[in-house]
Amino acid sequence: MTQISFAPFSNFNSAVPWGLWVVIYIWLVGISVGSFVLVMWGNLKESENLKALTKIGTILSISTLLSGLLSIQIDLGHIERFPKLFLSPNFNSIMAWMAWLYTFYLAVLLFSCRWLKKEVPKLFCGFSIIFALAALIAESLLFSLPPGKTWHSLFFPLHFIASSFVSGIAALIILTAILKVGTARDQLIKSLRKIALAFVALNTLIEIIELATHKSLFHPAGLLLLSLNIIIIALLLKNNPAGIIKAGYLGLIQVFLSKYYSIISAQVIAPYEGFAQAYIEPRLNYSYVPTFFEIIVAAGLLVAVLVVFYFLYKIFPLTREA
Repeated sequence: MTQISFAPFSNFNSAVPWGLWVVIYIWLVGISVGSFVLVMWGNLKESENLKALTKIGTILSISTLLSGLLSIQIDLGHIERFPKLFLSPNFNSIMAWMAWLYTFYLAVLLFSCRWLKKEVPKLFCGFSIIFALAALIAESLLFSLPPGKTWHSLFFPLHFIASSFVSGIAALIILTAILKVGTARDQLIKSLRKIALAFVALNTLIEIIELATHKSLFHPAGLLLLSLNIIIIALLLKNNPAGIIKAGYLGLIQVFLSKYYSIISAQVIAPYEGFAQAYIEPRLNYSYVPTFFEIIVAAGLLVAVLVVFYFLYKIFPLTREA
């Protein structure tokens, strides 16, 4: 069997085994869970504005999850071995558990398509919210529990979850602006403003605490992240559809940069000062810059999100607007 691995084309090394593709993975998965939980919560609580976005939110969740899972599979390499997760399961592997959880989550998303043209049962809404959040929490614990990296703290799971909702609501705002027309469009965007403002404010507070804990609050990257949050909040405070849409785009960018900084920065810190010079090994390099190939693949994964979304929204009968 042909072995499929993209590692030779990446800039991974012994110190930095997780790069751009892992960041893309957790970013897209966050969008998926954040948007799906929001629209299911809207159906559960009979929020007309969020219910109106059930189709968009569900389709977005499916497309981002599929591309996100493909991203982590590309990062891990040996895509041909994926069926072994189910044929020869290793119950001691947390990565295997995550693969099973997200496979079941995908099944939940696909099953929810049967209600895209009618009322979603309350029982299913409650179950899907709990399960999607459980998968997201489990994902955050995968990063935060093992010792040895600066992201391993109590605040990482909180930041992971809060930022996922920021990216989820930001994506819903953008898609509403693109796909809806007329006065209904502006009303929907304005209705999402308060939800977005609450999540951005919460995420900003958690991010400040996390950056301060790791003594990187006044680092250039930390200042950039906080500046973006301030700009987003300022745009959301004004009940202006154009400004809210800009906040949506900036929200997606801010969350991506935040996840990139969180994951990469923790790996480029040597155990102690001078370690990189004291222990000389070609693959032990405490630096990371994505290769052109990594960037091209990442761009392809984002295009894949758009293609799958377009297919489900325009071609698949269940997802056509009534």
